[in-house]
This record gives sequence, structure tokens and C-alpha cells, in this order.
Amino acid sequence: PDRLDLVEIVAGEVLNNIVEHACAECPDADIAIAVDTTPDRLILRTSDPGVPMPGGSPPQGRACTLDPTRPETLPEGGFGWSMIRASTSRIAYTRSEGRNHLRLDMALD
Repeated sequence: PDRLDLVEIVAGEVLNNIVEHACAECPDADIAIAVDTTPDRLILRTSDPGVPMPGGSPPQGRACTLDPTRPETLPEGGFGWSMIRASTSRIAYTRSEGRNHLRLDMALD
């Protein structure tokens, strides 16, 4: 339960990326999501028919210095993959049979 909020944020970010980027041109896309758990980890798997990830791998995410005293300089987005990578212990991406397959492992302890 203490990790549930983080799991929800990661899942939401992944699904948002699929909808906004991979499947932007295919609004009727079938997006599959599965969750498996063990006593110490949660495994989130997604599959979608969208465009492949650029370069054939998940983005590294970007770190940037933020100045909260100048909110007009804050970027609109770009933090998702940094947060996903910081919250997972393993990320695997493959493309097969016209689909993207993403697996994220998250420690539950």
C-alpha cells in the first residue's frame, strides 16, 4: 500500500506516453496492460500497436535544473521518463509483430 501511489503514477505516465506519442495517429488502438506481483516486486507490462520508440529503446529522460521563482521558464513536460527510470529496477522494450512491448519492474519493499 505504501508504494501504490508511485505505481499509479508510473502506470499513468506510461499509458499517457502510449496515447500521446505511440498511438497519436491511431485513436482506436488496442492498448493492453497487465500487472503481475511477487512478494517483493510488481511487474507492469504494456503492449500497443503504435509507432516504435525512437532509436528502438525507451528515452533516457532528462534531468534539468528548475528555478521555481521563475515559473514561466518551467518546461511543459519531459520529466516522465526520468521519473519512470527512477521508480523502476528494470525496463525492457521490444518491438515485435507490429507492436511495442514494454516491461517495467518495480520493487515493492
